[in-house]
Amino acid sequence: MSNVECLGGIHLKLNKGYWRPDKYTDLVEPCYNYPANCEGGLETGDASCREGNIGALCEVLNYIEKKIDLLFLYFYAKNKKDMIYSNNLLGINQKYKFCQAFLASSYLN
Repeated sequence: MSNVECLGGIHLKLNKGYWRPDKYTDLVEPCYNYPANCEGGLETGDASCREGNIGALCEVLNYIEKKIDLLFLYFYAKNKKDMIYSNNLLGINQKYKFCQAFLASSYLN
């Protein structure tokens, strides 16, 4: 297949615009509707999707991640002096943890 490079065993490297559900299958599908959402590479499933997208063929917008981003920006704007990292340097997990910590400290004060 011209859309996949076999690296041996279960390791397949996909071209951009293609999606694979998990590493235990050789099923590779083109991202028909939104090819730009599928990053290709060695990742599978949601991890192979462009940031902000999840699901089969990376066609679902990740609303939870977007809500956490909005929460983070809100708390960041209210507490700039306490932040060390900029929004661009923090991943979704760090943003989520920051929001949790901020909410917990708000209830204690």
